[in-house]
Amino acid sequence: MFGKSIRKDKIEADFEALLRDIQPSRGTLGMAKVMFRHCWDMLEEQAQSFNQDVKGRIKKTDKEIAAVVDMAVNASSSVVLSAYEKKIENLQNEKLILQEKLQNPGKSGHSYSELFELSLKFLSSPCKIWQSGRLDLQKTVLRLVFTEPIHYCKEEGFLNTNFSMPFNMLGGKNMPILQNGAAGED
Repeated sequence: MFGKSIRKDKIEADFEALLRDIQPSRGTLGMAKVMFRHCWDMLEEQAQSFNQDVKGRIKKTDKEIAAVVDMAVNASSSVVLSAYEKKIENLQNEKLILQEKLQNPGKSGHSYSELFELSLKFLSSPCKIWQSGRLDLQKTVLRLVFTEPIHYCKEEGFLNTNFSMPFNMLGGKNMPILQNGAAGED
């Protein structure tokens, strides 16, 4: 619409309404929290199981080292003794690798609340964050809510609103994926 202008407050009001519409219901958000917590707990259990497995392998390696040392003490040939020493060295290296895995399991070192609560807070109310008026937060909302730039039409409002995966998955009241009461509307 060349040469036409649209009032700023009209576009902003329509945009805030769009953000409110994609906001997931409390029931859907509660379900997402339960799912995230369940996944987190499963990962914690896997990490504990992994640690137990590594500790068991360390004990087994210690026993193997002790057995090879006993055999090396009784060895009469220098060739056999050299082979035992090489076997002991390989087992010691294996044990060091296992101990390193035990000390550095690849965890992030953050708690569930540090990792997910802030994300869920954002997902529950992107409109509130937008309304803060802080430009840096508003840019973050645009990057995290939409997959591409959005366009505005004077007659039809916002066009080509392609939402990011979390908003498509959680679905607000006007989102197509979880409509018809499946989301537990509030």
